[in-house]
Amino acid sequence: MSNINSPEYWDQVYESERGTGKRRIDSERLQYVIYEMINHQSNNPHEDAYRLLDVGCGNGEMLRLLHANLPEWKFYGIDITPKTIAWARAIDPQFDYRVMPAVDITLSTDFFDIVFCGETLEHLEGPEAAVFQMMRVLKPNGVLICSVPNERNNRSPEHINEFTVFDALKLTTGGDMTKLINVNVKCGGISTIWTTKKG
Repeated sequence: MSNINSPEYWDQVYESERGTGKRRIDSERLQYVIYEMINHQSNNPHEDAYRLLDVGCGNGEMLRLLHANLPEWKFYGIDITPKTIAWARAIDPQFDYRVMPAVDITLSTDFFDIVFCGETLEHLEGPEAAVFQMMRVLKPNGVLICSVPNERNNRSPEHINEFTVFDALKLTTGGDMTKLINVNVKCGGISTIWTTKKG
């Protein structure tokens, strides 16, 4: 199968979805991330600033919703899509958007409190490299939140990886399940969202 996940392809997808509601952020995933952000603040009350990076941010819907709930956080988003990132910058000048691939994140080491990667790893030819980069940019006490479709929901030509729940968890823990903070097999078992601590 050829990989259709080019910047041009996703720019076109994101442009077609603006204002249509097609790429709604489901409330279950949103509430999961908000819970983890609040939990992180409670466990790290003396941070001078809390920073979240959205890897594969697209049009920035998730960042806008998170900001509406936790405006004291600083928000960053990366995607491979130049036109979409330019559009998002114009809509959300308070956020730091960059054109950047998940497998080659050129942001500072030990910088973010939370990295969120929602429904992106299944599109990548190198998900292990992406996870390595996401862990690198996390602070030592930071957490990585990922969600992926499970094998029951992996019928898209955009998806070049298929994950069982165990495969997904192993990707971010290296098999050390003590690194897991939280796991939710959601939406009738078709998707998994989970949190892994750095270390």
